[in-house]
Amino acid sequence: MSIYSSRRKPGAYMGWAAASAILLAGVLGTPAAADAETLAQRISSDYVPTVESIVSEGDPFAWTGSPVALMSNGEALPAAFDLRDSEAYGNAVTPVKFQNPWGTCWAFGVVAASETSILSEAHAKGIEVPEALTDLSERQLAWFTYHALPDDADADGQAGEGLISLLDDSEVLNSGGFMLYGSSLFSSGIGPTTEQSVPYRGKQGIIQTIKDAEGNEIDYCYSADDDWSVDEEDRFEQTLELEESVQLPSPGTYALNENWGAVDAANQAIKEQLLAGRGVTIAFCADNSQPGQISETAFINPGDNETETWAHYTYYDAGANHAVTIVGWDDTYSRENFGNPDPETGEVNEAHRPQRDGAWIVKNSWGSTGEFPNGTPDGWGTDGSGYFYLSYDDPTISDPQAFDFKVESIESADEEYYNHQYDYMPSGDIQTVRSESEVRVANVFTADENGEMISTLGCETTSPGTEVTFEVYLLDDAAALPDDGELIRTVKRDFGWGGYHTVELEDDSLIVEGGQRFSVVMPQQDQNGIYRASWEVGTGMAGREAMRQKYYDYYVGVHYRAIRDQYLYDKCDELIAQGLDEDTAWEQAMAWVDTDEVHDEIYGLAETMAETTAERTLPSYYANAVVNEGESFLFSEDEETGEASWADFMLVAEAAEANGVEADNPCINAHVR
Repeated sequence: MSIYSSRRKPGAYMGWAAASAILLAGVLGTPAAADAETLAQRISSDYVPTVESIVSEGDPFAWTGSPVALMSNGEALPAAFDLRDSEAYGNAVTPVKFQNPWGTCWAFGVVAASETSILSEAHAKGIEVPEALTDLSERQLAWFTYHALPDDADADGQAGEGLISLLDDSEVLNSGGFMLYGSSLFSSGIGPTTEQSVPYRGKQGIIQTIKDAEGNEIDYCYSADDDWSVDEEDRFEQTLELEESVQLPSPGTYALNENWGAVDAANQAIKEQLLAGRGVTIAFCADNSQPGQISETAFINPGDNETETWAHYTYYDAGANHAVTIVGWDDTYSRENFGNPDPETGEVNEAHRPQRDGAWIVKNSWGSTGEFPNGTPDGWGTDGSGYFYLSYDDPTISDPQAFDFKVESIESADEEYYNHQYDYMPSGDIQTVRSESEVRVANVFTADENGEMISTLGCETTSPGTEVTFEVYLLDDAAALPDDGELIRTVKRDFGWGGYHTVELEDDSLIVEGGQRFSVVMPQQDQNGIYRASWEVGTGMAGREAMRQKYYDYYVGVHYRAIRDQYLYDKCDELIAQGLDEDTAWEQAMAWVDTDEVHDEIYGLAETMAETTAERTLPSYYANAVVNEGESFLFSEDEETGEASWADFMLVAEAAEANGVEADNPCINAHVR
């Protein structure tokens, strides 16, 4: 089962393969965002997230102040909207796909949202989209998420950085994932590429077949018994440059507390993205993984009679485990459509219905009616379309995210760019520093020997209404600090939501000579004037081993108690069968189970079982961040002296590593042409 905190935050969920009725391997949740005032705190063991805090109550994209004070353009929104058929964008939604045989729902959610964003913007701007760009690759995204940069990679000294899977390559696509991985990879120039280039099938094209209701053998999905690896040459294949990813507030956070004003505000934010032509990928709790299946929890009403609605509502905090894509909404969709009727009586438990009307129109990745490879027998969802309705007030809706790409580059003859950056580690975990005193981060780069023109600056924010200032400095060889040089450009921008953002420079005057060092210095302030700095973090190998010990110790106790109880009851039953009365049998069984010999036997069994259970609980990968001296810097005020100064970011990375956490360089990049 995936791990998700009770407060909805970017975190762990995995893809459910529609053909298998089992949950696939999950991943760990997000560390708490840290509050820190000084550099001393920031490089201490108290600052970095410990193993115990990896799964936490924190939200790295939280904001300060009232949750109802969310960003909104204030415009009245229509009661219903559907990106499959809109006046502004036409049909901006690509056909439903089938994720089997892998747990890659998160990649399908990211790609579906990306495809819609590209199509809608191109339609609005009158740009013709090549057919290949209407179908993007989920396999490339999922594969390179769990394959670090090769050791011989020439990526600004970041060779070996990334997530390293402990699974065999034949199983790595079942590692699960986060939608934030999409931002991490796309901002690094890794995807999206086309389905044509990296199709969702093994290299041999082996097909898995099943038998239909009449016993006829039919093609079902591409087989997991094939070679699904992706060639290294396909890593930095990118059809369109990521312009922005938008991380929205999670309405499920507020639905849990029945804070309907905040839910409405968060839903408003999602609707605004949809109205702008962007699909929104989310995580939520899905309870069925086969067409027509009704689970014990029965959150969805698939029906097989007149009650069929394909309406989903999770009626308690079940945690998120699946990723899908919102493509529209309907404010008038009745609450009466939710709640799975009792198969015998047809009655619906009113507690299993939301309190209010309204639902999202959601695109799933479990296939639709049609032909192989994306068609399934009878399809799935409303009329076999692959779509379903999800209540606005579902308490598990979390991590809504949208993507925007530089669609104009489709018509541009100058599409080539080089991205100066150091953060290649994909992560769903964000470490955020908040401080009333000034905090800045900076990256230092070196221009190519032929010289470069800086065209775009990029960064990551974690709070709505953040003001970002980019300062570009030219540095001489003797400069030790990122602002010890000539300031040649200052750019300020306000970003409505957290996420990854780029700022395109307005002219071509920002030219850096060959071999010239330059820096990008970045302070950020949220809507309350609080300085913020953030970077992506992940669980390192040492952290994973510490977690293993923690889980092992816990499960030894759990299994010991369970086995001891079973031994005790079995022995008691045996003695009663031999003619002893119940009280005497129980007394003798208690004495027997507490002997050293039996205790040691039980403990040995518990240890063996705990090893297996602990390993299953751990993530199937670990993170490796590469932070080199002189790459990144952190500026803050010293608590004791009150003086502000720069420190090499390696201090933060080393402190994090000592606690089993990998801290990557701050997300600041410079695109050059």
